[in-house]
Amino acid sequence: MMTKLITIPRFAEATGLAYRLCLHLIGTGQIPSVAVGRRRRIDVRWVEQWLATGGYRSSGQESPIQHREPARILNTGEPRSAAR
Repeated sequence: MMTKLITIPRFAEATGLAYRLCLHLIGTGQIPSVAVGRRRRIDVRWVEQWLATGGYRSSGQESPIQHREPARILNTGEPRSAAR
């Protein structure tokens, strides 16, 4: 089985989080990512697991934010090379 990797913009779209916040979460290791050349990619399985455990919560926030429908974005069936 081939691992599906998504870009940071696609991760931001799937979660409804701001792009810069996604960069911060990846930079601090809260979201695992892998280097592909000079860019970072995120394993879809990690995203699904992260969302299942509550996703991002800002300090003082009691419940997770409302997420967009991740399955629609994450399971597009696009070949990995098409994701930028």
